[in-house]
Amino acid sequence: MTICLLLAQTTLCMHAVLIVRYAAFVAARAAIVHDGKEKEKAAAAAAIACLPISPRQIYPKSLGSVSLGVDMVAVGALLYYAGDSLQDGQLRYNYAKNATKTEVKIEQITEGSGKDKKVIAEEVIVEVKHDYFLAVPIARRAFGSGGTTTIRGKCALVRPKEAKGDAKGKKGAGK
Repeated sequence: MTICLLLAQTTLCMHAVLIVRYAAFVAARAAIVHDGKEKEKAAAAAAIACLPISPRQIYPKSLGSVSLGVDMVAVGALLYYAGDSLQDGQLRYNYAKNATKTEVKIEQITEGSGKDKKVIAEEVIVEVKHDYFLAVPIARRAFGSGGTTTIRGKCALVRPKEAKGDAKGKKGAGK
């Protein structure tokens, strides 16, 4: 029986690894789109992407509750289709927001050298760390991590710089 429980928890952890890697990708996309607000938008995107691996109740008492920094109507609609109530969705979002840490780094990509050096793009690197709650009781002790384990995901995407003379939003605006 213990081996079955360990196998079940390991399978759940592998699923969480995939979700956290996806959360890093989603956060990197959000950081590219929202120029100037990269960190807060990336953090919100990563927390929402980690909703499926967040528990319905906040088990670790140390997390407490936080104010919601996201449109709960949108999160509620998302979770309604998943079969959760809005209250469960708020609890899950609170856990995901507290358990997910997002770091955004932006590095410039240049071409040329000396005076001819110019920035042609920016590389947006996002690292997501999620404290995954180990739900299987006996396996939780076997993993020996106090109920949670940290899962990491990383993604890097390139945001091209606009050429001089190109105005933001003019290409295809209104179509």
